Amino acid sequence: MTEVIEHKFIEESFETDEQKEKFHSYLRSLISNQQVKVTFVKKDGSLRELRGTTNFEHIPKEHHPEEGKERKANPVLSCTIFDLDANGWRMFNFDTITKVELANFK
Repeated sequence: MTEVIEHKFIEESFETDEQKEKFHSYLRSLISNQQVKVTFVKKDGSLRELRGTTNFEHIPKEHHPEEGKERKANPVLSCTIFDLDANGWRMFNFDTITKVELANFK
């Protein structure tokens, strides 16, 4: 079963920065436990769908970050995730998300 979180819900649900941060933390937790499909707006204005996770059990070992060489993104603004289709690490900004679909690993 797939759960979908639409952009309208995301935008209308947060009145404070604290609420946004709680959602970001919640989304990171989901991404670490299962795969998600995140739809977001790229810098060029086009929509991008990314199916990914941060769960190392589902990321090839050759793509696990080396100790001390992890990319440091601004955790308040963005999220780094492994793209399961492109087989590489990608990043998106939370404020560009239009939809999040949650699904179990196959």
